[in-house]
Amino acid sequence: MVTHYPSGEGVSIAELRLADLSSKIEAFKKIHERYDNTPIGDLALLKLANVYYKNMAYQKAMETLEKIVLKPIKDEGGKAARSLFMRSCERAFQEYYKSHEVEKLINLYEKYQELLYENLSPSAQLMLANAYTEVNQPDKAIGAFETINRSVLSQNEVSQYVVGLERAYDEDGE
Repeated sequence: MVTHYPSGEGVSIAELRLADLSSKIEAFKKIHERYDNTPIGDLALLKLANVYYKNMAYQKAMETLEKIVLKPIKDEGGKAARSLFMRSCERAFQEYYKSHEVEKLINLYEKYQELLYENLSPSAQLMLANAYTEVNQPDKAIGAFETINRSVLSQNEVSQYVVGLERAYDEDGE
């Protein structure tokens, strides 16, 4: 098919399927380069980000999806990209928080703040608020704590919320 119809849409779809079978990063990168700024190119980026996600390279997945998620959502591919972006962010937050790399968590949030602000889960918001407290930014911590929907937090998270908010207010001098 490639030799008979080298520029047909069927070829690009066949290339994506072959790359999908192998889950090779380079294959998806080549497809994206060839079909940049097309739905096929965006689909290649989505599949590439999915490989990164499965390999627990969450920030790399987010960086790969950045081009897609910064555009208005037009189709199911855009929705899937936004969903994978958010799941990658939440996983990255968890990794950074558990390993006490709160500066990385904050930097990640601040890099993508426009996308993340209203879309983070309450658990991720709690990690962010506590991270701000850890780096002595009580004003940002208090603001983050105040946006959390406490009614969906687990009992352990409610305890973290109360202790963290109290600590932020103490640091703020109130």
